[in-house]
Amino acid sequence: MNLEQRVEQLEKQGKRLQLAVLVLAVALCGVVTMAAKVATVDAVEVRGTVGYFAQIETNALYILDHKDETVALLTADRTGGYLGIYNNKDERGREIVNITADDYGNGIVNVYNKTRETIVTLGADEYGNGEVGVWNRKGKGRVYDSK
Repeated sequence: MNLEQRVEQLEKQGKRLQLAVLVLAVALCGVVTMAAKVATVDAVEVRGTVGYFAQIETNALYILDHKDETVALLTADRTGGYLGIYNNKDERGREIVNITADDYGNGIVNVYNKTRETIVTLGADEYGNGEVGVWNRKGKGRVYDSK
């Protein structure tokens, strides 16, 4: 074999190797894609040293106490976001504050007492004007509109 034949043979081998590497890369991408679909993670937990931890799910973030009770919840859906704060001092895990959107697309804050009755609301009316609602534990109160 002369030098030209050797160079030609090396060029053919190089082309075959390039093709083989390309085929392997495509096959590896396919395997990784299939593995990603099979290895879907439903929830991730992050634990701290004092017992509180976070649990992250597809559309929600829960902050939990050392008894695995929810103390805060951040979630979202097609209609908007939601933040809830919970009282776990008495084993009932009642929501005491939440921040969300009303039916008109305005932000609203609701504050509840220990018997889960609304005592304060901060928000807006259907025209976007500010409102503050205040009630006693018997449900008597009023809504103050911005002037």
